[in-house]
Amino acid sequence: MADSALLRILIIDDDEHVQKSLVFVLKMMGHEIFTADTAAQGVRTFAECHPDLVFVDMVMPGGHGVDAVHDIRALDASVYIVAMSGSDEGGLNNLLATARAKGANESLGKPFDFNEIERVLMKVASLTTQQRRAG
Repeated sequence: MADSALLRILIIDDDEHVQKSLVFVLKMMGHEIFTADTAAQGVRTFAECHPDLVFVDMVMPGGHGVDAVHDIRALDASVYIVAMSGSDEGGLNNLLATARAKGANESLGKPFDFNEIERVLMKVASLTTQQRRAG
């Protein structure tokens, strides 16, 4: 990915392994990474760092990721949000569908394939480049 396409990415996930894996891979690719362990912390971090892309887990202690998706979407209509879940709480498909209804652009089940992450990065980089040129 070209330097102009490097992204500011927020990862909201209470699972330390998932968070560290994503941080490692995304930093190796040169992206600027922010993290949060809870939905509420994720919304606060989003407001402070204004990322291009948000990965948000759906099931976390202290609040569902669906709430974070809703709150982040209310703050920014254009940010790209990817809902993630490996839990079957409430039915995985139901959680991810609810997240999309609340404003997530797409969803990924966990464990995810890093090819899917790369696909999302390329898509968001293209959208971000277009937005930067237009604005």
